[in-house]
Formats: sequence, C-alpha cells, structure tokens
Amino acid sequence: MRNSEDRLVPDHGPWTARIQPSDGRLYLDSDDFHHDALLTVTGDFGTPAVKEAYGHFLADVLNRGCKRARARQELGDGDKLLSTLVKAAHGPDAELLEQAADEIARLRCALEEADEALKALNAHRYFTRRTEEAKAPSAFAQALAQALKR
Repeated sequence: MRNSEDRLVPDHGPWTARIQPSDGRLYLDSDDFHHDALLTVTGDFGTPAVKEAYGHFLADVLNRGCKRARARQELGDGDKLLSTLVKAAHGPDAELLEQAADEIARLRCALEEADEALKALNAHRYFTRRTEEAKAPSAFAQALAQALKR
C-alpha cells in the first residue's frame, strides 16, 4: 500500500493464524497496532488440520511480504542516489528503476533468510555434537568398565 506521498506503508506484523474455538473460523491477525488488521479466511478446507495449515501458510506469506516491504522502504530511505533516480525518472525508466529496487530488496530479504537458516543450522550442529559428546562414556566410566571386566 502506498500513501499520498507514494511511499510504502507496510504492515509490520508479525502475522499469526488462529482458529477461533467458539466458531471454528480461521483468522489472520497482525501484531502491528498501527493498522490493527484482522482477516477472516473462509473456504472449503476438508479438515480442521488443513484449515490450520493453510492459515499458517498465509501468515508466512504475509510475514515475508512485510519483511520485503520494509527492506524496500529502507532501501529508498537509505540510498539517496536510488531514491533520487526513482523520483526523477518517468515512464519506462521509472518502472525499470522500481523493479530494480524491488529486486534489490528481495535479494536482501533472501540473504537475511539464508543467514538465519545458517545460524539455525550451526546451532543444530553444535547441539547435536554436544549431545553426542554427552552420550559418550567418560574416561572414568570407561576405566571403571575395564576394571569391572577383570
């Protein structure tokens, strides 16, 4: 969404999906109190589990969109040259610059996601290694086992 000054006005989220216990309806709501948004999702889902999974999928899509919109806005705010070029350009050139800025924002988000995944992977590897080390018998336990065998 854009305001009168043609600046992005993103919802900051995060978006969450929830099933209302009283009526079984699927809602998506944003934690951004500026917009105070609540979406109702209706459809033929088959089972409550499918409905809930669909809600979590939509929340994930909205959260990714919020990140991308923020990255795009930060790019426009922080990069004076790009901001000046986009404002000065007209017609196809303006569209091309907007597309380039959107692609830069998309790439920044993809890099952030890759960085987060790498951190999670490293943490997983660390804890897996520590768990394996903890499962391995200590030198004392090995010496005791050897002594008991004799």
